[in-house]
Amino acid sequence: MIDTRTMGGLLLALVVAGCGGGKEAPAPPPRVIVAQDVERTAALRSLHFVFKVEHAPSGGPGLTLTFAEGDLGLPDRLRARINGTFGHTPIQSEIIIIGERSFLQDPLTKKWHPFAAAPNPGALVKAVPAVIRSAHGLKNTGSEKVGGVDSYRLSGLVRADVVAPLVGVAASGRMVPLTIWVGKQDFRLRRVRLEGAVGENEPDSIVRTLEMSKFDEGVTITSPEVSG
Repeated sequence: MIDTRTMGGLLLALVVAGCGGGKEAPAPPPRVIVAQDVERTAALRSLHFVFKVEHAPSGGPGLTLTFAEGDLGLPDRLRARINGTFGHTPIQSEIIIIGERSFLQDPLTKKWHPFAAAPNPGALVKAVPAVIRSAHGLKNTGSEKVGGVDSYRLSGLVRADVVAPLVGVAASGRMVPLTIWVGKQDFRLRRVRLEGAVGENEPDSIVRTLEMSKFDEGVTITSPEVSG
């Protein structure tokens, strides 16, 4: 026969163990998270992405993106739905980039035409390891879910001249706040955010966010049939 005090103690121990079992382990040092993330990002072959620009200036020459969502086949293939401006004209369309060739779909006729593309989100992804390695003062600032995945959040600063060529602007010469989110289990980069002016004539309120998912699931991106 089990003594009631023994049973009570056992139940209390189980309750305490149950409460303590859910406690999360401390986050690794930022340098460890960054090293793991850089290694995995550099090895990526394909992914899905969402790229957003808040408070972007409009009216510049060529295509200015404010939103893009699509697939990237590294190193140089991209297909995405886009929002933005072409000169002063708002545009919603699709783009395909294969190597140095870029194609834009006419929103009205749905026909494809070659065009001179600005740097695309794919360039950001390929350059992420170098950007992260160049960041100053990265600190672990907490954690949150990104696309349903528990992620570490690291914040620091990066020089505008490191990022400017990737987004097609002339560098502002300042330090820009950088935040990255890295999956806790797989150390894959889930989100990158740049807050503030990267280019000389950009507003201080501009924010660029790149979110990534569906890593190495394989994508097929081919050249469209181009209208004469």
